[in-house]
Amino acid sequence: LSTVVATYSEFKNEKSFQELQRQASLVKCKVFRNKGELQTIFSSDVVVGDHVLLEAGDRIPADGRIIAGELLVNNASLSGESESVRKQVSPLRYEPEDEEDFRDPYLVFRGSVVDDGEAVLLVSQVGKGTTYGRFADDLEGKKDREPPLKYKLSLLADHISKLGYIGAVCIAVSFMFKQIVINNGFSWHQISLFFTQGIGHLAHDLVTAVILAIIVIVVAVPEGLPTMIAIVLSLNMRKLLKDQVLVRRLLGIETA
Repeated sequence: LSTVVATYSEFKNEKSFQELQRQASLVKCKVFRNKGELQTIFSSDVVVGDHVLLEAGDRIPADGRIIAGELLVNNASLSGESESVRKQVSPLRYEPEDEEDFRDPYLVFRGSVVDDGEAVLLVSQVGKGTTYGRFADDLEGKKDREPPLKYKLSLLADHISKLGYIGAVCIAVSFMFKQIVINNGFSWHQISLFFTQGIGHLAHDLVTAVILAIIVIVVAVPEGLPTMIAIVLSLNMRKLLKDQVLVRRLLGIETA
């Protein structure tokens, strides 16, 4: 049941995410092509060497340097800093010391937004070759680390299993103690007679003790916990979606 709930919730949000990705790819920009003719194309069609006209409100479609004009650029989507950075025409044969320096006055980066001004961008990197694309690849590639909730649930399961094993051993030992010692009135004579009754009687008690131990181990496992967690996370995912917050993975709710 927990698998069904998680799969259904993630499938619906994944569809919404893919639709947002499709709409984002339909963003257009203005490019000088065919001997200086200004054309409007999709941002995904921009190639290295294109001259892109950037105006206030535009989202920069690729990495490159300014060759004409002047801009105020917001790099909040890359650096987290909301303060605008001034960009101007780069010197001839300019070679930046750091190609990922967002405060470089001559370089602009994909994902940034033009706050003010007008300029022409000479594209040097597109797609996954941009700084934005490399960031996205790094985030997609780091999947070996378990989410905090999953890690804590694993620790909880380990503790429960250890307690279950300890409880099973105690129950089995207690049952055998009752059968051998208590039922014989703590009399060594009666206890010795118990062992002389034959292997069958002793084997029956041992099997019963093992069955009791297995029952304790099975009961100790909280079968409803995964289902409960999946349902709670799914409900929280719906609540966030109503507030225009899209979470792709169910376990991402804990940090959303």
